[in-house]
Amino acid sequence: LSLLGAMCNPSRSCNINQDTGLATAFTVAHEIGHNFGMKHDGDGNSCGTAGGIMAGTYSQKTDFYSWSSCSEDYITHFIDSGRADCLDNDPHSEVRPPHQNTQPGQLVGENEQCSLQTTDGAEACNFSNICSELACRLPGQTTCVGTSVPAAEGTRCHTSNIPDGWCYMMECVRPVHDQGCGWRLGFMEAWSNVVGLCGGGVSRSERHCDNPRPSHRGQYCTGERIRFRSCNKEDCPSDSVDFHEVQCAKFNQEPYNGQYHEWVPLYKNMVKPCELICVSAIGGHLQQIPQVEDGTRCYAMKLRPDVYDICINGVCKPTGCDKELGSEIREDKCRICGGDGSTCETVAGSYDGPLPLSSYQEIVVIPLGSTHIRVEEEEISNNYLALKSVGNEYHINAEWFIEWPKSFDVGSTTFRYDRPEDSPETLTALGPTSEELIVMLLVQDSTRGVRYTLNRPVVRSGVGDEEVVFAWQRAPWSECSNTCAGGESMAAVHCIRYDDHSVVSDHYCDLSQKPPTQTKECNMADCPPQWFKGSWSPCTRSCGSGARTREVHCFIEVYPGAREIVDESSCSGYKPLSTSSCMEEECPPEWETSDWTRCEPTCGPGKKTRTVSCKSHRADIYYDDHMCDRSRKPATHMSCNNEACPPPRWTTGQWSECSAKCGQGQHTRSVYCLAFAGSILHEDYCDATSKPSNSQQCERTCDNVVVAATENMNTFNHKSLIELLEGKEGEQEEDEDEDNENRAAHRLDFSGITLREERSNLFKVKMIMGRP
Repeated sequence: LSLLGAMCNPSRSCNINQDTGLATAFTVAHEIGHNFGMKHDGDGNSCGTAGGIMAGTYSQKTDFYSWSSCSEDYITHFIDSGRADCLDNDPHSEVRPPHQNTQPGQLVGENEQCSLQTTDGAEACNFSNICSELACRLPGQTTCVGTSVPAAEGTRCHTSNIPDGWCYMMECVRPVHDQGCGWRLGFMEAWSNVVGLCGGGVSRSERHCDNPRPSHRGQYCTGERIRFRSCNKEDCPSDSVDFHEVQCAKFNQEPYNGQYHEWVPLYKNMVKPCELICVSAIGGHLQQIPQVEDGTRCYAMKLRPDVYDICINGVCKPTGCDKELGSEIREDKCRICGGDGSTCETVAGSYDGPLPLSSYQEIVVIPLGSTHIRVEEEEISNNYLALKSVGNEYHINAEWFIEWPKSFDVGSTTFRYDRPEDSPETLTALGPTSEELIVMLLVQDSTRGVRYTLNRPVVRSGVGDEEVVFAWQRAPWSECSNTCAGGESMAAVHCIRYDDHSVVSDHYCDLSQKPPTQTKECNMADCPPQWFKGSWSPCTRSCGSGARTREVHCFIEVYPGAREIVDESSCSGYKPLSTSSCMEEECPPEWETSDWTRCEPTCGPGKKTRTVSCKSHRADIYYDDHMCDRSRKPATHMSCNNEACPPPRWTTGQWSECSAKCGQGQHTRSVYCLAFAGSILHEDYCDATSKPSNSQQCERTCDNVVVAATENMNTFNHKSLIELLEGKEGEQEEDEDEDNENRAAHRLDFSGITLREERSNLFKVKMIMGRP
């Protein structure tokens, strides 16, 4: 049991493992993988369910000694995001196992492994496959039982080719005692394409531990794997599009709920500045970009133009005003990068005198080049701030029309007008302004006071030694815009103070005399092949685990902006993933129905039923019905079999035996009126005219008899003879010897003869059935 991605969370960085013998080592590694943000192989990714160490369940097909490429991507993303920084500290002490150079299978034999894995007294068997799965014979049994785990490394094994080997990486190999193969970092790849067109961006270069890769437990590479560098440092034009807007606009080409929308950034996430929320222009729909592209400003230039920090791997990294990653250079109060604040002076004041009602009144003039401007009412009132240019062109709250709070651009800077419900209204701007502006107050109420503060440029009016001279100066050539295939280097022109060569705002110099920026070609050599990774497609599911894809190919940049796709073998390093798991949000539980029961009864109006349950979409977990949408609950009963049942019918039983044992008699049978469902009804429900007969005549053949008689024997019929014999049955055995003597002398055939019954005469008769 472990918590996903909680490695450096002090209250959650733990896992719990049950000791199951040898497989416990794999379990511990598996749970630590979850702590590093790894999901199961095959769980929303392309690594298959058999997988490696992060397989959901272990089987004989599992590669217990390898991490899948998906696991590699998960942990790389986790570490790059900064969530594993707690592991960078030095351990308290170095723990070295007592048998560091001995294989575990050499310390614990195969039989002892079976005892630990199953029960005491178990023995190993099936040595030819022991490395892929340890099989054991339990005490008192003759068959081998699989354990679903491989034998420990170093366990004895043998195959047809290797009579005496040991287990290594689930294979039987010849024993080796070489030291682990060391490592060497590969060469840094070419710098990637620049992210961010202006105002500061980054390019990245990475290398892999493959020169060669570590083997035989050799130590892995240490040191810098990815490096970043700043680029495109020149200021953006005033009409340029913010890079946050560029990323949101990518959704414009993708349908959302069957419709196309225009998407714009929602600048409200100050806690997670490297996460971007895009909102449709019409409102009501949101799209999330969990991690903006590397090089994106943490805060949009319109919101925080004096903060140059950029996002890398989803983490906001400090960047100086020189737009250099990791730089600590900051703007001074005059907005001069690295300046000392000497080029401007702070002006603060307030206006609280009486003003005529129902009029616009001037509060303060904002000079050309002013920075950090703030104007605010001292108390909430019915008066409103306004802003106009020298030429009387109003930019907000003009002609008695009161506008909603908003941001607007004027004088080459962005002003923000705010009017909270519970505090006075404000007007702010970062500057510097490129024109003189005037703050006005629309007076509708008694004046409660208006205060202001701003930094205005220092006006040098001295001569001789006190005079400050400003001049244009060309900067050194910039870094080449491309590392290969041709790039461009620029030599910009800045206005500087001649006395200390500090850079100041351009308006201090004569703009008409500003030299043009120079450019030159650079880095014309061919670029090495590199991987192209396109943008991820939308998740295949709007909720629950889904998948997303992107285009990945190997290319060579022939010249800036022109690429040629080449064979993938030309690119170094692992091919980036083209599929990935994704989850927009958890799916709510849904109704699950069983199969309908059989219709009862089978004819005529009936009904059938089924069970309806509220079930989680992820597992066999069921909730109370109120957790699902009751309005969409499927029916549990349904009418069926509306056709009429067939009419009742006669049915008969089996004929009885003939009532006569000899001669004429009768057969009988039962006759019922039977409903279609099988119940017996009164005869009135069936058609009397078609009722079958319940009796019929029958006849049994009377067999010939032979009697032995005395001299006084008279004639009698067959029936009398049979009755007589039945009465004499008890005497038959006594007279058997005498009958045998008389049978030969007196054998008469009475078939068809009628004899007169003479009950008074004494004689003996014996009937012999079926004999001549």
